[in-house]
Amino acid sequence: MCNMVAMRSSRVLLSLFALELGTSVSVIGLLVASISLFPLFLSIYAGRLTDRLGLRRPLVLGAAGVTLAMAVPYFMPTLLGLFLSAALLGTANIFFALAMQSWIGLLGNNSTERTRNFGNYATCVSVGAFVGPIVAGFGIDSVGHAGAYLICMLFPLAAFIAVAFFVRNQPGPAKREEGAAPGNAMDLMRVPELRRIVITGGVLLTGIDIFEFY
Repeated sequence: MCNMVAMRSSRVLLSLFALELGTSVSVIGLLVASISLFPLFLSIYAGRLTDRLGLRRPLVLGAAGVTLAMAVPYFMPTLLGLFLSAALLGTANIFFALAMQSWIGLLGNNSTERTRNFGNYATCVSVGAFVGPIVAGFGIDSVGHAGAYLICMLFPLAAFIAVAFFVRNQPGPAKREEGAAPGNAMDLMRVPELRRIVITGGVLLTGIDIFEFY
């Protein structure tokens, strides 16, 4: 939830801060899109790295990266600072999100428990998505754009402190069966049900981003 507050608040802050700096709408589009640029190329690698390293390090480093990303515009209140923040935010969050979802999937002993766990997780994410823009808006009104970034940074900072110092039972590296050949990510797209889910999810996210941009 804390990282989602940062993700959702950053979209509001990015656009409004860029407008405050006198940036054109086309550049704002590039700025918001840069959040997803590195995850586009790194998501598969991030999943493999999570399998190899276990969940703890991606969770800790991901939360730390999101915290740092939210702090960058405060110390570098320029268009370059916003681009750096957006790129780091998307990169760090993909590692955190993949590790968190893997952890939630491993917590259930059967399909019923896994469904309940993911339902609870989705509820927490929705709460974060609701709170983020509100905090960003009130923060801008109270302390300005740069100060609002610092306020929103407190949420991923709380997530970092939690996973780094208080939660230590994250699963270790995934075990591969002997003789198992390395998988190819494109093999997953040959599964009809999964292919439909990926395409549907991509269309929905594209529509949501276009709606939010306008």
